[in-house]
Amino acid sequence: MDKNKQLRDTETCAWCWQDKKVFERIAEYYESKKECAATCTLVYIVLTKVASDQSSKAEAWVTVRVIAKLAFKSRSTVKKYLKDLVTMGLVGIKHNRSYGSKCFGANTWLLYSV
Repeated sequence: MDKNKQLRDTETCAWCWQDKKVFERIAEYYESKKECAATCTLVYIVLTKVASDQSSKAEAWVTVRVIAKLAFKSRSTVKKYLKDLVTMGLVGIKHNRSYGSKCFGANTWLLYSV
C-alpha cells in the first residue's frame, strides 16, 4: 500500500453511482457471454456518468455518438447494448425531436430503478 495515496472520498468528489442490482441483471441476461456483459455494463456506466455530469440521478440527455465516444465503442455496438438495456427494463428512452423537424436530436435516456 502506498502511504502517500489517499483513499477515495465520496463526500468531496463527483460520482456516477450504479445500483449493484443492475450489474446482477446484466450478468443474468448475458449468462456466460462475459464480453457482452462487460460491454453492456460499460454502456450503462457511461449513461450514469452523463446523468451525473448533467446533475441528474435518473436522466441522461445524450446522443448515441457521444455514448460511443465515451465508451470507446462503435455506434452500432452502443445501439445494440442500449436496445438490450431497454429490453432488460433498466433503461427507457424518450426521443427528442425539434418541432416541425424530421430529425432527432439527443435522446433522453431514463435510468430505471431495479
